[in-house]
Amino acid sequence: MIKAGDLVIVIKPSHCCNSYGSIGLIFKTANLKRSKFGICECGAIDFNDNRYIGLVGGGFILKSRLKKIDPLSELDDIRTDESISA
Repeated sequence: MIKAGDLVIVIKPSHCCNSYGSIGLIFKTANLKRSKFGICECGAIDFNDNRYIGLVGGGFILKSRLKKIDPLSELDDIRTDESISA
C-alpha cells in the first residue's frame, strides 16, 4: 500500500490520455491536499479520492500508476551468505 512519505516510481501511463511522459520518474509521496478536482496532464478533470496521492513539490498522481520502492533497510533481512553449489 502506498502512503505519504514513500518513494515511488511511475510504471504506467496516465489513465485519461495514455501519456507515457512520466514513466520512470521517481517521486516521494505526500499527503494529498483535498480539493474538488485536479487537472490531469491532458486537461481531463479527475475527482480526488483515495485512488490519488500527492507528490512532494506539488501535484498528484493515481496510485495504480506507481510502484513503491522499498527502503534499503528492508533489504537487510535478505540472506546473501548462501553458497551456490554447481
